Amino acid sequence: MFNNFTESDWIELFGIVCSLLTSVVAIWISLKTLKQNNLMIEESTRPIISIYSHYLDGKLYIITKNFGSSSCVIDYINTDMNITKEENQGIEGNPFLKSKGATLAPNGQMICTLIPYRLKTRKFNFEIKYHSSSHSYTEKFYLDCDADNPFPDMHTSVKGTDKSLEKMSRTLEDILKTKL
Repeated sequence: MFNNFTESDWIELFGIVCSLLTSVVAIWISLKTLKQNNLMIEESTRPIISIYSHYLDGKLYIITKNFGSSSCVIDYINTDMNITKEENQGIEGNPFLKSKGATLAPNGQMICTLIPYRLKTRKFNFEIKYHSSSHSYTEKFYLDCDADNPFPDMHTSVKGTDKSLEKMSRTLEDILKTKL
């Protein structure tokens, strides 16, 4: 079969083989690029949950917030936080147990309010599992509330007997601080 090939037949065959190899490599590169683009799109649109603390007006807030650009559903939040009634009025045990099934929209948050001077410890470990419509994620956090908030919360003095004016002033200051 190959005995009848002329020099131009061999050149054509070589061109066909080169074209085939080039096409296979181009398809492989395209598939790799598509896969990388899908990963980049997933990373840019996924929910990103974080847990952090903030002292404000004599209270400690532990905030669970979705910093991502899509919503998610909380599967669980495990923590070593075990609060007694003496440490915080109204909350006992793990305040995050009830968060199972909660939906956090982009920039949505859940806030746990604590009385910091009553807590025996302000250092906590968290493990949070959540899912979007297509993927599940697990994050682990160590939260040292004193290290995260090294400066005390201060308000300007409001003179007078009207407590509602003082509350409005503090609220406006707190709103201003969150916009810094």
